[in-house]
Amino acid sequence: VTHYGKVKIALKGHDLKDLCIPEGPLYQKIFHELLKLRLDGMIRSRKEEISWVLKHVKKGKLIQECGS
Repeated sequence: VTHYGKVKIALKGHDLKDLCIPEGPLYQKIFHELLKLRLDGMIRSRKEEISWVLKHVKKGKLIQECGS
């Protein structure tokens, strides 16, 4: 039996805000994707979570740059 309840993501809302991602429904989508990646073993650290967010969210032009 696999216990998924122990798998958690490291990033929180304030971390996304620090990355200049505006608060809103996008946070839930990001957290959902990060959890799936954690469960699949594709992301194992906070640093990897940040890298994924920077690559897939910020560079994906889903948000504007800080101060824009």
